[in-house]
Amino acid sequence: MAAASDIDLAGLERALRAEVDGEVRFDAGSLGAYSTDASNYRQVPLGVVGPSHRVHRAPALAHGAVAG
Repeated sequence: MAAASDIDLAGLERALRAEVDGEVRFDAGSLGAYSTDASNYRQVPLGVVGPSHRVHRAPALAHGAVAG
């Protein structure tokens, strides 16, 4: 798995915005909101993607897998 510092976040965001119809967020507020749950762990995501239709899930997952 690639370290977060090794990932081109700007490039990942551009690629997701180009291929996914829906929300693509890389701002601090969105990342903070999605980094908490009811567990003891806190993992800040690299980005948050909310596809507007299920056909846009595959490209989002593919980019995530490539990024690490």
